[in-house]
Amino acid sequence: MLTEENNILSGYIIPEYEMLHTQSKDYIVDDIIAVIKENSIVLTVLPRRPTDMTANPVLLQKKYARIVERFSERQKLSLNDALDCFYHSVTYRLISERVSNLHCMSDEYLMEELISEYDGKI
Repeated sequence: MLTEENNILSGYIIPEYEMLHTQSKDYIVDDIIAVIKENSIVLTVLPRRPTDMTANPVLLQKKYARIVERFSERQKLSLNDALDCFYHSVTYRLISERVSNLHCMSDEYLMEELISEYDGKI
């Protein structure tokens, strides 16, 4: 971490900002690593926190409705049958459990996943 103890922020980054902000990310990272090595600084690397891509429940319900409606049209099913297929699908379970942020995927993509599952391809 860049703390007051190792002086990287206040002793290097801030004073060299005018030059650093014109450089690429790779150059800046390489330069900071060189400064760390030159000064024999030991850094503590903190584990990354997973990003929490939570979905608004109302928006998620609307997404479900769009997926079911398109699925119904594409498969020529009644809305009730399409809804039943959707709520009993692996696709729904993965979306609702926020697995791999699947709920962030487009409606079209998720409908295609549902069709693949429905057709027995998954």
